[in-house]
Amino acid sequence: METAKEIKASLTPEWMDKQFTTEQAIAIHESKVWKEWTDEQVVRFQLFQQLLCVSFARFHGALEKVFRYPFTQSAFIFHKGMVIEYMRRTEHDEPPTFDEIVGYLPEELRNAILTETKEQSNE
Repeated sequence: METAKEIKASLTPEWMDKQFTTEQAIAIHESKVWKEWTDEQVVRFQLFQQLLCVSFARFHGALEKVFRYPFTQSAFIFHKGMVIEYMRRTEHDEPPTFDEIVGYLPEELRNAILTETKEQSNE
């Protein structure tokens, strides 16, 4: 098993390269698709996105269940530490790819969001 230091070294900024835009995050939040996800899915999805796409209450509750201890709101300041802890506690060897994160969304929402992104990049 890797140490926290090794995991930290392996976390390249690559997973931070592709992030949802503000408009996309709002669309995901308003769709409420995350209400159907397991706690693990909520954490794996939201922990690797800079913008809040699910309700904070749902994310906070899911974190406490996945990590099995309470989180104070001040713990969210230490995002990198939370990522390292998540990687150490779960069977995942690497952070999710953006495609994996997008894959959590229903096809209709996914198509709408990705179409919007392509249109914006063509402008």
